[in-house]
Amino acid sequence: MIHTGIIVDMQNDFVSPNGALSSADTQAVVPLVARYFREHRFDKLYALLDTHHADYLQTQEGQKLPVVHCIDGTWGHALNEHIQALPLNAQLCKPTFGYVDWVRFLTQEGVLGAHAANELSFTLAGVDTDICVITNALLLKSFFPEAEINVLQSLCAGTTPAAHAAALAVMQSCQINIL
Repeated sequence: MIHTGIIVDMQNDFVSPNGALSSADTQAVVPLVARYFREHRFDKLYALLDTHHADYLQTQEGQKLPVVHCIDGTWGHALNEHIQALPLNAQLCKPTFGYVDWVRFLTQEGVLGAHAANELSFTLAGVDTDICVITNALLLKSFFPEAEINVLQSLCAGTTPAAHAAALAVMQSCQINIL
């Protein structure tokens, strides 16, 4: 079994006090996520970064969520310092809610091909449970239906507590393990 940890969007704009989309809930999970991934061994550990550009407000997301955030190259786009200190194998930029290049990337990393899908385990933590965590968990489940997909509920924060709970329920109904 190859165990892969995935830290979703633990960037300054989401988890730092002055972040554009930060909240008390997102700030509170930072030390918990950092400690968990420091104390638990994973074969691979990746951080996903929400990545936008200067034209963000002209995009569909920018029209529906008109809060400029995670602009590539800015302080808000950078990973939180506690997450940067982890032994990350890679930081993967994603221009949308989910990282759509999992198959290509894991093939390049040598994970796919060397291991059958039922030998893969993915454990996710991060923000926002109801947007990017759920999207990535569902993408992984879709790409690798026989892989073990885990979401650490106490190491995630949603846009609201109700949205967090709803996302966890949806993931569980899609056969994702909520731990």
